[in-house]
Amino acid sequence: MFKLFLFLLALVSTVRAEPKFIPLNKLSPLVISTITNVEGGANVYLASKDDDKYLKNIFLKSGDNTYTLDQLNESNDNGTPKSIQAAVDLTISTTNEYDTTTRLTGFIYVTTKVQALDPNFLVYVIKTSNSISVSGTKATAVILNTKLNSETADADEPLKTSYVTEITQSPSTNINFQWGLPSDDWQDGTNNTFFQNPIQYANFDTTYVVIHSSFWKKFKVFRFFNHIEPLQIGLDLWYFTVTGTVKMRIENKYVSNHDYTTTAVSTTGLILGNNVYQEHVVNFKRDDTLSGTSGLIVSFPKTSNKGISSDYRLPPSSKHLISLLSCNITQIASKLNTIMKLLLLTISSTSLLPGTFYCQYFTMTGGLLPTTTPQTTTLGPSTTSGLTSTVPSSTTTVATTTKGYPVILRLECILALLILFLYFELGAMQ
Repeated sequence: MFKLFLFLLALVSTVRAEPKFIPLNKLSPLVISTITNVEGGANVYLASKDDDKYLKNIFLKSGDNTYTLDQLNESNDNGTPKSIQAAVDLTISTTNEYDTTTRLTGFIYVTTKVQALDPNFLVYVIKTSNSISVSGTKATAVILNTKLNSETADADEPLKTSYVTEITQSPSTNINFQWGLPSDDWQDGTNNTFFQNPIQYANFDTTYVVIHSSFWKKFKVFRFFNHIEPLQIGLDLWYFTVTGTVKMRIENKYVSNHDYTTTAVSTTGLILGNNVYQEHVVNFKRDDTLSGTSGLIVSFPKTSNKGISSDYRLPPSSKHLISLLSCNITQIASKLNTIMKLLLLTISSTSLLPGTFYCQYFTMTGGLLPTTTPQTTTLGPSTTSGLTSTVPSSTTTVATTTKGYPVILRLECILALLILFLYFELGAMQ
């Protein structure tokens, strides 16, 4: 019996504390709620634009100390957000009325103790505009958004968002934007990445391939992008990890991007759907003298809300790729790429509430395309004064799509892939 007690005690002691996200509008008036599984020494932050006259009626008790949330709703002298250190027994309560509570938009964020002790683990509360510089080996910045001040006519304008611009990093720097709360092993987990630079992609196909098998990893390459489009991240919070140094500007700002034109021919950007979603179109800036590659990295962290089926399409055209992505299952970082440069990308949904998805798109230029040599023709005697006319040779460009693909070329691609597969598998056996 004593051994069983020791086993259970050891089991309880090994339970890992978790970061916490507590929306203020979920509090119950006149009820003291315990925030469970919090480590002593963790940091507690508030992200809110709610009026201080309501925040002062919300009480956070940590050990023997009691704080009102208006005390956390400000910054330190160096611009960092104020925080308190949690005790093991952390409770929260409010004397606000129910109707007032349900209209609040802020939230409490609690780190783990390991994160609180890590000097490279930073937290930012975005109320207006922040210029952020992060440097280190696996340094982390958690971004806490607050309610937008302005509203537009867009039905899918988020309640909170980060508008990210001026991202500056060197080619030797790796950066991953990630959704959710960073847990204690956050530095090792990248399955929740929704934006990355450099990008890892396949470099061998003539049409497009969804990367599922480890076999295709033999063909993956990395591409760094000097140019990144403005990123609209409509989440309550998110974080990024970086190896190296990165600078960026993050604003509490929404810019409508339903019909967007990229600002460079080699670039990457993001379309994010969270809650209500309307069709988005990206028009790609092009240089038709150069070859190119385009692609998508798509993640569906969970299945569609209430079983709603959602389709995200690249619409058919004579000049760009045809594809279909269907969201009925959880998918993390499904990757597609093509040797073609896309004219445009359209992502639409069969439902106004398709669930959460992330789509990072990219396009890049390659070498010069071959040019045609003009044909010179001398006019016969029936024409005037023996003039010389230059007539360009006729060329026809046929786009590669998943429809109408020549049968012979398909067979050649299949045979080529089969030979490659046998080559690598036989090599692995030796």
